[in-house]
Amino acid sequence: MKYEINGDFKHICMLTFPLSKPLAHIAEPVLGALFKRERSDKKVTVTCCKINADGRNINALLYQPKGRENVSSAVVYYHGGGFVYKAAPYQFKLVREYCVKTPCKVLLVDYGLAYKYPYPAPFNDCFRALEWLVENSERLGIDKSKIAVAGDSAGGNLAASVAIAARDRGLVKLCGQMLVYPVIDRRMKSDSMKKYTDTPIWNGRLSEKMWRIYLPNSDGANIGYASPIEAADLSCLPNTYIEIAEFDSLHDEGVEYARALEKAGNRVFLNETKGTVHGYDMAAKSKTVIESVDKRIKFLQNIFYGGFEGDQL
Repeated sequence: MKYEINGDFKHICMLTFPLSKPLAHIAEPVLGALFKRERSDKKVTVTCCKINADGRNINALLYQPKGRENVSSAVVYYHGGGFVYKAAPYQFKLVREYCVKTPCKVLLVDYGLAYKYPYPAPFNDCFRALEWLVENSERLGIDKSKIAVAGDSAGGNLAASVAIAARDRGLVKLCGQMLVYPVIDRRMKSDSMKKYTDTPIWNGRLSEKMWRIYLPNSDGANIGYASPIEAADLSCLPNTYIEIAEFDSLHDEGVEYARALEKAGNRVFLNETKGTVHGYDMAAKSKTVIESVDKRIKFLQNIFYGGFEGDQL
């Protein structure tokens, strides 16, 4: 392999992430079954919620830490998967870890997938989930001043877009957004997008196909809700954590978004991991992954329970 990828990720580098409509249709019920099988355990209570979005119901799972039922902070989490796949097993594990170790409530959203529901449907589903959480905050024991959004990859795109829309529409003042190797820029003009066209798990060629699926017809209207870095105004957004992988076509747009947010006056922490590939946190036992997840949890703890000082984590 021509890239100096950390040996911890050797086994996941054997994986591919094909954006194939037939494969996505096969995977949807399989991954959907994992979502339905999520259950409470000794550490976490899991409740299935139904949310009406544009006349159809979307599912979400609400995770609450046992023994800390009075915790009032909450994260709305949007999973990655190129906008075409449902949540994978490692993402459920990470959500549980955020829930228990922060501690906080976490709402994991099963938004519509792009082969059937291209933009703006997934974004609308994700915004509606945040709206539902705000509307039901008193019943759920959530403090509206302690709500954040988060997501990985395509889910990072949705989290960033929802944060912008929440500000634009005056829904709620979010206290944070956590974006893990996020999809940020539909234009795909960065050096890393051009360079990493053959990297494992994800690469520039897959990004190009993903955008054709997610954004088949765009006239530029509200493009910032699809391509966050193109938003007309990036000011007054919540405290932000951005994590990027070294050998990832999305690397540079993560850096560029961090700089754009800082330039607009926002507080940002950028975690540039080394020797990593997109989706590297599938390797849960890796020291690099453990350290990165610890930083994510520290960020959540800081925005919910302490002062966030930009790059000081």
